[in-house]
Amino acid sequence: MKQKNILRLTQIITVLFLLLLSPVYAQNDYVIHLDGGDQFGMVPQSSMNVSTAWTFEAWINVSSFIAADKECIMDRRRVFSFYLIDKGSEAGDYAITFAARDNDDLNIATLRSDGLEGGDTETQMDFNTWYHVAATYDGATAKLYINSTETDTDIDLINWDLTTTTGRGLTIGAKHPLSGPLWVQQMSNTKIDEIRMSDIARAIDDMQTNTTSAPYTSDSNTVFLFDFEDQRVPEPSYVSGVGFTGNADEGSIELDDYVTPGGLALPVELTSFSAQVNHGEVTLNWETATEVSNYGFEVQRTMS
Repeated sequence: MKQKNILRLTQIITVLFLLLLSPVYAQNDYVIHLDGGDQFGMVPQSSMNVSTAWTFEAWINVSSFIAADKECIMDRRRVFSFYLIDKGSEAGDYAITFAARDNDDLNIATLRSDGLEGGDTETQMDFNTWYHVAATYDGATAKLYINSTETDTDIDLINWDLTTTTGRGLTIGAKHPLSGPLWVQQMSNTKIDEIRMSDIARAIDDMQTNTTSAPYTSDSNTVFLFDFEDQRVPEPSYVSGVGFTGNADEGSIELDDYVTPGGLALPVELTSFSAQVNHGEVTLNWETATEVSNYGFEVQRTMS
């Protein structure tokens, strides 16, 4: 997930000095926003086989879903599917499943977060909230994570081997049918960011599990990495990583703008800033001349 823009208070005098002499810096980053109706992404290459070790992960923010539709985060026909399911008995709006598929595209092994199968733990997931979701397999044990919490495990030496040869590429936010015309189903009304596929079982410490983590960069175990930073219109190219190119199949696909720290200046002119301390509380006041493409600032106070 993209980092939040953070203005960190260490000492009031220092902050006041810096803000009066410098612009506020941030970098605009993007996530793909699928409408659940006619938008999805495609990675057309069919040679994305992984070995007996893998990791699939993404950040998701679900707006709504229909449980019976099994709306997809990502899917590769006859290989695997990462999709939304109904929640269990606890609070929340939905749950997730990662499933290995056979040649008939039927589930042969599943990891779940609804608490309805032995061994899995129900995890509350709410609409309009960002979650990091990940599935891993090390050749013996498959695991499902939500943020940094392990919600399910499955020991299987055969069914989690995802090296099945298929003529299909990867579909983001939907799935293609097994036959017939080129149309999709199980489309998702979801914002998605930082999709990464790896040919190893990554440890949770090697994953981006909070919203202040830095964006991923490609390494030798990255099969593909979608960071959605190229906002080219009308058909944005959004793949980075190792050797793959993807295109948005729906020309009007939407990329949402999120604010993160970096070396680029926002189009913000700070005209005044003041800070007052009263009985241990700090009150900040500032005015800007213009603000473009900025959702706001998060102010954190730290003691030094």
